[in-house]
This record gives sequence, structure tokens and C-alpha cells, in this order.
Amino acid sequence: MPVRVALVPGLPAELAGQSIEEEEWALALLALHRPAIEQLKRGSRELLAIVPQLLRDEVGDRLLGGRDVPLKLTHDLAEELLRVLSGFDLAKRLLAVEGDVLGAYFPPQRKWHTVKPPYIELYWAVIGLIAQLIGASATSLTVVVLAHELAHAFSQVGADIEGYRWEPEIFHGAEIGLKEGIAQYYTAKVCERLERLTRDAKATYEALLEKQPDAYRTHIPWLNEHKEEEVRLALVQARRSNVTAVNAFNELLKEAKAGLRTGQAASSRQ
Repeated sequence: MPVRVALVPGLPAELAGQSIEEEEWALALLALHRPAIEQLKRGSRELLAIVPQLLRDEVGDRLLGGRDVPLKLTHDLAEELLRVLSGFDLAKRLLAVEGDVLGAYFPPQRKWHTVKPPYIELYWAVIGLIAQLIGASATSLTVVVLAHELAHAFSQVGADIEGYRWEPEIFHGAEIGLKEGIAQYYTAKVCERLERLTRDAKATYEALLEKQPDAYRTHIPWLNEHKEEEVRLALVQARRSNVTAVNAFNELLKEAKAGLRTGQAASSRQ
């Protein structure tokens, strides 16, 4: 089943009505340049560490010319700006908006006797904005977002060997932590395997994860405690039995783990 991918200009509907309060405008502007401020702090700290050595040297003292004081002021300013920004996380605020703001997957829709194929939208303006806020490239974040949305598509319209699929109505009604958890799990796996082609994809996935709501973190125990085949088996079972809740899926994971590892242990004894 083909899944069309489209780059969409402008803002998604979920963000179109959002605005920054007037008193927070300066903070929002600084937030866009947070990576530069962090780099300024690191760089000035490194230079301040060698100032005493330079002052003991005749050439170094002449080069500084008493300008080490402004360097200290620069470091202090960067530190203060970061302290203020620590209470204002624009990326978290944007990603906390209910709905999809970086990209969205739309399942197939039945209309009369026809089916509208599934498709994916990528909101390039928001991708560019969030990339700047988390210190990532727009290219690497696009890879992460596309992997996430394609994972939605594969888990929903992808069929198992006997043709079973996750029906659109059941997919729509599933708990958000389950849908996003499955997509996030496979996004993590894809980014790991793409490291040779897109080296910063995994780092970008991790930087984005820090800013995302809790529903996008349900997969973390699955990564740490389960093998890939156990997750695949649980997903097959979930789609066949119309499981829609995270807790129910976790039970399927436990069953898959117990069954596969018991079988593996029995084979090894033979």
C-alpha cells in the first residue's frame, strides 16, 4: 500500500492559533540562539582558564592588553542568559501542543466504495524551528520525523504474513502512548541503523526526546528490556486482538519475552 509523503508549508492547525506572550518575546528570541549562547559560555570559560598563563608571558600579556575583564563579563552574561532560559523551554512548549506539530500520519479513509490512501505530512517550517532550538540540523531532524511517521504507517497499514492489519478505526482509538511508543521504538532503531549514512540522526532523536511529552517515552523500557523479536511479536498480537492500551501491550511484551526466551533456553539445552 503506497504512503505518499508531502512537505507542507506554513504551520499545522495545532500551532496556527498559538502565540508568545509579549513579555516572553525576548526569551523566545534568545531561545532560538541558545546553542550559540552555550557555545559562547564554553568558549569564554576555556579562554579564561588560560588567562593566568598568558599574563605571565610577555607576548601573551601584550596580546590581552587588559581585555581579560570583558572576557569575564562575556562569560557571566552567557551564564546569566542560560540561567534565565532554563525556566523557558520553547521547544518543550511547542511540542507539548496537543496534536502533531512536526509531521503527521493520516490512515486510509473509507468513503463509500473507495478508500483514500494513507499519507504523511512533514511541516518543514516547524522542523526548521525545532532543529534550531535543540541544536540539530534540519536534515537530521527531518530524518527523525520521517522515520517516526513511516513507523506509524508500517505499524498501521503494514500486514503480517497472513494479511492482518491494524484497522484504521482501532488505530484512531488507541491510547496515544501506545501509538507514539511504537513509532518511537522503531524511530530509535532506524536512527541506530542509519548512523553510517546520517551520523547525527541518533543524537538528534535523543535531543528531541528530551523535549517531548511523556506519551513519546513509553517505548524506553521496551528498548532496554526487550529484544526486537519480542516487540514485533507483541505488535502482531496487539493488532490481531485489537489492543489499544499501553498496559495491555506491556502484558503482551511480557508474554512474548517469556515465550521466546523459554523456547530459546529449551533449544540450547537440546
